[in-house]
Amino acid sequence: MGEVSILWATGVWRDADAGSLTLHTSSLFREKISGPKLAVKAHWHLAPDESVDWATYLLKSKVDRVREVVAEEARVYITFVNLDNEVVIAGDAAGCQRVIERLDCHALPVPASVAIHNAAIQAAHDDFVALYTHPVAAKPDMTFYSAATYAPIRLEERALAEAMATMCCQPVDFPQLVARAYDD
Repeated sequence: MGEVSILWATGVWRDADAGSLTLHTSSLFREKISGPKLAVKAHWHLAPDESVDWATYLLKSKVDRVREVVAEEARVYITFVNLDNEVVIAGDAAGCQRVIERLDCHALPVPASVAIHNAAIQAAHDDFVALYTHPVAAKPDMTFYSAATYAPIRLEERALAEAMATMCCQPVDFPQLVARAYDD
């Protein structure tokens, strides 16, 4: 929610009431990526009576090693790279446990049940675009970067909505984003 929050906080988007209404009336957080997680359920080809057993963990392990092990689990995803030795994974609870066991690393459960920042929710991309389509009210004299492309983003209604949606449907690599901004 960092990138979205900064758009509201800096006045790029101003009608917070309309944004809140869209958020609360959208099925996105109620059903598609939370609750029954219908986007995940469809991506995993689960039967209507099967539920998604989703878990999220913060791991203290080298990101390259986590990538190797996660690649062997079809329903586990790296959602955040916080540091070169701190990674958040999410997905099938049993698969997450297997990853943790193979890595033999310190792991903390994260009490978050929202399936976000992973390929399993790609089908919800258009819902995110709808959620994040707001008129641009101001263009502050600063450069905004996004984990959607790890580059500056245009402060235009459609470009922002697409960037926020893309960012929500893929992992976030904070070191990569910080390095790009620092280099620029």
